[in-house]
Amino acid sequence: MAERASLKRQNTLVNRRAALATLFLLAACGGQEENVGEVRSSSVTAPIVWQTPVFGNDIAGFSLSDAAPMQILIANEESGIQLIDVDGATIGRPGPYTASDISEAVLGSFGETQLRLFPGIDRNSGRLSLFAHGDGLVAPIDIDVENAPSDYLEGLCSGRPASDDGLMQIGFWTQLDKATLVIGELTNVAGALTFEETERLEFDKYLTSCAIDGDTIVAGGGFGLAFGAVSDDNPSLDVPGVPVELTVREFGDTALAALTMSGGQVYLAYPDGKIAAVQFRAGLSSASPQAVGDIAMTTLGSVGSFPNGFLAVESQTSQGSQLVYADLRELMAQFQESE
Repeated sequence: MAERASLKRQNTLVNRRAALATLFLLAACGGQEENVGEVRSSSVTAPIVWQTPVFGNDIAGFSLSDAAPMQILIANEESGIQLIDVDGATIGRPGPYTASDISEAVLGSFGETQLRLFPGIDRNSGRLSLFAHGDGLVAPIDIDVENAPSDYLEGLCSGRPASDDGLMQIGFWTQLDKATLVIGELTNVAGALTFEETERLEFDKYLTSCAIDGDTIVAGGGFGLAFGAVSDDNPSLDVPGVPVELTVREFGDTALAALTMSGGQVYLAYPDGKIAAVQFRAGLSSASPQAVGDIAMTTLGSVGSFPNGFLAVESQTSQGSQLVYADLRELMAQFQESE
């Protein structure tokens, strides 16, 4: 059985108690919501500039660590979690943990030690997991989080903190309350990682996805796409489908979201209601996605062939899943010029 480590008490391991649970998908509800804004649609073309090998089976998700050198955590549905580089080469050994979801990582400092922290949901118990990898570790470990939510989590997201006091922000919704996005901050106090709730966003319909970057919180679900809390002055966007996966990055006074829809299409979106469908174009050694799963983007400019950052998409094929990459700056330039 995989065990969870504690940063507070050296060499102490806490056993994880498995609890059987079944995840249910909530069907979309009919009817028009009052606070729904119209969108302006266009399309952009994304040449695939690189890809990983096919992993051989389906993955539950992947997470980018937005720090150099770039590392990506893959949650394999059968063999646990594994770190890879952008080429798909494995880093260290796999971790013996199963996750139903994982979210974006941050780099945390603990004395002279630096760890990449990847939030996730334990597949068996539905509890918050915090996978860590860094100095002296040959495989990811699962770290204790004090005051972690005790309910069965159905989805989560994470990102940079909004202040200098925290390591990261984590958002989630539960199986018991599918329409409330709980936001909190992960802090490090004397070596103990603690989760503290900071706010709650209520929605009229169920959640399916969320993303966080600094002051920007984006949510998707049966209500469409929402940048922050929905109100008369800030309506949700009536996007063509239900956003299944989300990622977001702040750029000055605005933010760019990328999302995968329930129908398999990838879109870009701005808070002002401008959206664009992304059409992937195959390269010399890469094929366009047959179906898409998880999605993430980074502005990190020190990743080999990606000096402008990249958009990463899980491409699901008949042989398994792989990651494909598109140049982020080129996508943004097209998006800004499109109407």
